[in-house]
Amino acid sequence: MRLHNKTLKSNLLLIVKLGFIWGLIEAAPGYVIHILHLNYFIPFLISFGIGLMVYGVVKTNNPLAAVATSFIASLLKMLNLFFIGAIPIGWIINPAIHILLEGCFVAVTAGIFMGVVKNKQSRYQLDVKSNN
Repeated sequence: MRLHNKTLKSNLLLIVKLGFIWGLIEAAPGYVIHILHLNYFIPFLISFGIGLMVYGVVKTNNPLAAVATSFIASLLKMLNLFFIGAIPIGWIINPAIHILLEGCFVAVTAGIFMGVVKNKQSRYQLDVKSNN
Protein backbone atom coordinates (compact mmCIF):
# COMPACT_ATOMS: atom_id res chain seq x y z
CA MET A 1 0.00 0.00 0.00
CA ARG A 2 1.47 3.35 -1.00
CA LEU A 3 0.44 6.76 0.25
CA HIS A 4 1.92 9.83 -1.45
CA ASN A 5 4.70 7.80 -3.09
CA LYS A 6 5.94 6.58 0.29
CA THR A 7 5.76 3.08 1.54
CA LEU A 8 3.61 2.10 4.47
CA LYS A 9 6.80 1.38 6.41
CA SER A 10 8.10 4.94 6.07
CA ASN A 11 4.69 6.36 7.08
CA LEU A 12 4.61 4.18 10.17
CA LEU A 13 8.16 5.19 11.01
CA LEU A 14 7.18 8.86 10.73
CA ILE A 15 4.16 8.32 13.00
CA VAL A 16 6.30 6.53 15.58
CA LYS A 17 8.90 9.31 15.49
CA LEU A 18 6.29 12.04 15.93
CA GLY A 19 4.55 10.16 18.73
CA PHE A 20 7.86 9.51 20.44
CA ILE A 21 8.90 13.17 20.25
CA TRP A 22 5.55 14.36 21.57
CA GLY A 23 5.48 11.68 24.26
CA LEU A 24 8.93 12.60 25.54
CA ILE A 25 7.98 16.27 25.65
CA GLU A 26 4.80 15.39 27.56
CA ALA A 27 6.52 12.94 29.89
CA ALA A 28 9.56 14.94 31.02
CA PRO A 29 8.75 18.69 30.91
CA GLY A 30 5.04 17.95 31.36
CA TYR A 31 5.79 16.12 34.57
CA VAL A 32 7.75 19.10 35.89
CA ILE A 33 5.00 21.50 34.80
CA HIS A 34 2.44 19.56 36.85
CA ILE A 35 4.69 19.29 39.90
CA LEU A 36 5.46 23.03 39.90
CA HIS A 37 1.87 23.98 38.97
CA LEU A 38 3.01 25.96 35.93
CA ASN A 39 -0.36 25.58 34.20
CA TYR A 40 0.23 28.47 31.80
CA PHE A 41 2.70 26.24 29.89
CA ILE A 42 0.06 23.59 29.15
CA PRO A 43 -1.33 25.38 26.04
CA PHE A 44 2.17 25.25 24.55
CA LEU A 45 2.29 21.48 25.05
CA ILE A 46 -1.14 21.15 23.44
CA SER A 47 -0.14 23.33 20.49
CA PHE A 48 3.06 21.36 20.02
CA GLY A 49 1.12 18.10 19.95
CA ILE A 50 -1.45 19.42 17.49
CA GLY A 51 1.35 20.68 15.26
CA LEU A 52 3.01 17.26 15.23
CA MET A 53 -0.26 15.51 14.48
CA VAL A 54 -1.14 17.87 11.64
CA TYR A 55 2.36 17.40 10.21
CA GLY A 56 1.85 13.63 10.33
CA VAL A 57 -1.56 13.87 8.67
CA VAL A 58 -0.19 16.06 5.88
CA LYS A 59 2.85 13.87 5.26
CA THR A 60 0.93 10.58 5.26
CA ASN A 61 -2.29 11.94 3.72
CA ASN A 62 -4.19 9.90 6.29
CA PRO A 63 -6.22 11.42 9.17
CA LEU A 64 -5.71 8.31 11.29
CA ALA A 65 -2.04 9.26 11.61
CA ALA A 66 -3.17 11.73 14.27
CA VAL A 67 -4.78 8.98 16.35
CA ALA A 68 -1.73 6.74 16.04
CA THR A 69 0.61 9.60 16.98
CA SER A 70 -1.48 10.50 20.02
CA PHE A 71 -1.67 6.84 21.09
CA ILE A 72 2.12 6.55 21.13
CA ALA A 73 2.46 9.87 22.95
CA SER A 74 -0.09 8.88 25.60
CA LEU A 75 1.72 5.58 26.18
CA LEU A 76 4.93 7.48 26.83
CA LYS A 77 3.05 9.90 29.10
CA MET A 78 1.92 6.91 31.14
CA LEU A 79 5.58 6.22 31.95
CA ASN A 80 5.23 9.05 34.48
CA LEU A 81 3.45 6.53 36.70
CA PHE A 82 6.89 5.03 37.35
CA PHE A 83 8.60 8.35 38.16
CA ILE A 84 9.41 8.95 41.78
CA GLY A 85 7.56 11.89 43.26
CA ALA A 86 4.47 12.96 45.09
CA ILE A 87 2.19 13.49 42.13
CA PRO A 88 -1.42 12.28 42.09
CA ILE A 89 -2.25 9.58 39.54
CA GLY A 90 -4.96 11.83 38.08
CA TRP A 91 -2.28 14.29 36.97
CA ILE A 92 -0.87 11.53 34.76
CA ILE A 93 -3.95 9.66 33.58
CA ASN A 94 -6.04 12.75 32.79
CA PRO A 95 -3.39 14.25 30.45
CA ALA A 96 -2.91 10.84 28.81
CA ILE A 97 -6.65 10.62 28.11
CA HIS A 98 -6.59 14.23 26.92
CA ILE A 99 -3.81 13.36 24.46
CA LEU A 100 -5.92 10.52 23.03
CA LEU A 101 -8.98 12.76 22.72
CA GLU A 102 -6.85 15.43 21.08
CA GLY A 103 -5.74 12.88 18.49
CA CYS A 104 -9.34 11.88 17.79
CA PHE A 105 -10.35 15.52 17.41
CA VAL A 106 -7.52 16.25 14.98
CA ALA A 107 -8.32 13.10 13.00
CA VAL A 108 -12.01 13.98 12.67
CA THR A 109 -11.23 17.60 11.79
CA ALA A 110 -8.60 16.59 9.24
CA GLY A 111 -10.94 13.99 7.76
CA ILE A 112 -13.68 16.57 7.33
CA PHE A 113 -11.35 19.11 5.74
CA MET A 114 -9.67 16.53 3.52
CA GLY A 115 -13.09 15.37 2.34
CA VAL A 116 -14.21 18.94 1.65
CA VAL A 117 -11.06 19.65 -0.33
CA LYS A 118 -11.48 16.47 -2.38
CA ASN A 119 -15.15 17.23 -3.05
CA LYS A 120 -14.46 20.80 -4.11
CA GLN A 121 -11.69 19.74 -6.44
CA SER A 122 -13.83 17.15 -8.15
CA ARG A 123 -16.96 19.32 -8.18
CA TYR A 124 -15.39 22.37 -9.77
CA GLN A 125 -13.04 20.65 -12.18
CA LEU A 126 -13.49 21.89 -15.72
CA ASP A 127 -13.87 19.40 -18.53
CA VAL A 128 -11.69 20.64 -21.34
CA LYS A 129 -12.39 18.99 -24.68
CA SER A 130 -9.85 19.17 -27.39
CA ASN A 131 -11.01 20.08 -30.90
CA ASN A 132 -8.44 17.91 -32.65
